Amino acid sequence: MPKVVSFRNKVFTNANRNLRDDKFHVFHCKKCNNHVLITDMELTDIPRRRTDNAIVFDTEASVVKLNTNAKDEPVVIKREKGVERQWHHFCPECGQLVAYQSCQLNDNPRYFYLVDNNIVWPRFRKRTPWVCKVCGYVCRDSTHLEQHKKSRGHENQEEGRQDDPDAPIAPIIVG
Repeated sequence: MPKVVSFRNKVFTNANRNLRDDKFHVFHCKKCNNHVLITDMELTDIPRRRTDNAIVFDTEASVVKLNTNAKDEPVVIKREKGVERQWHHFCPECGQLVAYQSCQLNDNPRYFYLVDNNIVWPRFRKRTPWVCKVCGYVCRDSTHLEQHKKSRGHENQEEGRQDDPDAPIAPIIVG
């Protein structure tokens, strides 16, 4: 008896295009690229600390999930107005200092600080004002945007239609 072979047409669709969650941002260790912090805080709204330019996370206002190894003993750092005690957090893969907090480890800290020099920012999601309104090209700064407009001839053109990211997508089914 001959073998029965059935073929099924492949179905391609874009229905799951918006299922990925863009609300969460992942910070990675600069040395080994291991993820060390996940947050839902908007990247343009993250404040900086004046003393050491560390990135400040308010744990009561946003979700902060850590993947670090914390040191039990505090490190004492001299400041202009006195002494500061910091409990350091290290990358679990390479052991590099990536973050610290100013209260003991068993307490839930209100503020959590990320060392900017030792982490990789999720820059691809950071909002920037330097986007070409004609073609959507993302530039480094305002001079780069002006150079882009001149080189592409976008100086006198009308702005392109920007699609609303929250608008529903009509599925395209092929097959």
